[in-house]
Amino acid sequence: MKFFILYFLLFFLTNHVLAQSEVPCNCKVLNTAEKKYFANEEQASLLLNKYIDELWAYSKIRKIDDPFIIREAGCRSPTSIICETMLANGRRQNVRLVLYNNLFLNTLTQNDKEITLVDKHVLLHELGHHVLGHHKKTNSLDALNTLYEAETPDPKLWNKYGADNPMAQELEADIYAVWAMSKLESGFTVSRLIAQLNSDAIKKLDDMTKVAKHSDHPLFTDRIEVMKKFETELKRMRSKTVGKNYFSDIAGTAYLALWPESYVYDVSLSTGLTLAGQPDFSVAGVKTDAFLYPLNKLTNYHIGLSISRFRWDKPWQTEMDVQWSQHKYGTTMNTNEGDKIIETLQVKYLTFTPKMTWSSIGASQRSLLRSMRVGFIASVGINARFPVGKTGYTNFIATAAAPKVLFSVGPKVSVGLAIMKKSFLPRGFKVLFSYDPQWIRLDASPKPGAVSHNVACTLQYSIFRK
Repeated sequence: MKFFILYFLLFFLTNHVLAQSEVPCNCKVLNTAEKKYFANEEQASLLLNKYIDELWAYSKIRKIDDPFIIREAGCRSPTSIICETMLANGRRQNVRLVLYNNLFLNTLTQNDKEITLVDKHVLLHELGHHVLGHHKKTNSLDALNTLYEAETPDPKLWNKYGADNPMAQELEADIYAVWAMSKLESGFTVSRLIAQLNSDAIKKLDDMTKVAKHSDHPLFTDRIEVMKKFETELKRMRSKTVGKNYFSDIAGTAYLALWPESYVYDVSLSTGLTLAGQPDFSVAGVKTDAFLYPLNKLTNYHIGLSISRFRWDKPWQTEMDVQWSQHKYGTTMNTNEGDKIIETLQVKYLTFTPKMTWSSIGASQRSLLRSMRVGFIASVGINARFPVGKTGYTNFIATAAAPKVLFSVGPKVSVGLAIMKKSFLPRGFKVLFSYDPQWIRLDASPKPGAVSHNVACTLQYSIFRK
């Protein structure tokens, strides 16, 4: 019974055909004298609203209260439009149109004698453009695509529009339609849908797209592959309902997978604490008892930015960390009353750390459409520390000037966990545990030797992605 609504709609649509030359592909279609998309408009509205309500019961996407009208029109291919109308009471109301081209539908399917899964998928695809909010910038997707066509970029450069790019929106509408059919069509599978497609027509349409200088639609072969992968994700899904960003997240993942050779740049906020340290201080070759102030004193911390360059299909990343850090050390002397602090040293650095990082996220799950990715990371890099600010130095047993802190270089090794979203938005966390021997070079006489073997924990949250 669920799919009967779709069948009923399309039955009347395909059996009451208006000449394409007489029906425009815009809001003027509402002004045509004959309204043959349904014999009884009240019945059509009742059935369509029932159908829409059924889908919204499975979704947390904000419900649209505007009326929907489906018409055949003189469009090159199916499209969706929002038309502003004036009601009898003077109030303005948006009417959401789904316009289709019967010739185009008959070209796509191997069976033009009856309603097919292809017809139903196309109908739901166009409805998806309305439901998923693809009309934010303009009332017509054709008008939006016309703006894009003026730029004629390489298709993989659509990502500069983020989730609003036309190819991602087409993929999003495709997977929405697959999801809807899985709810409304008993026994539906993507394999059954593919079996009803006209493979020769699909190949010709893809060949035309490949030679064109501009394309705002992915290749049909790519779209079919995305729908297959999405069906696999649906089978793994435990919840009966989908969240507000569910379809856009998966569509973004699918779009990014079309061009795996493209590099992604992430900028993250970074902050952390030194958990522990083992200083090794000496003067004129004689060792001095030294310590790093404990964690509960909150004197050893860092804050900064991290820049990552990576590909979703490769495990290796190049990164640059820029951090401001502070560490406080002390030296002690054994007396009859126990250990006494004889001096303290507080150093501050601006540190640049170029790193090479291996991530299991790029090494696996390449074929999945799952947006959220979790993996282990390991990196090795070089700390270049530049002293900044005033050095904090106190000597409790003698009068001594504060030593000058000098530039130093040392290695850094980190391991941790990354939670990243394969999407246009910078959604990701990293938890890192690192070891670095901190050489503290001091300009003083006699010349001291100072190194501290430190272990730190760092949290990173991505704030920008390009």
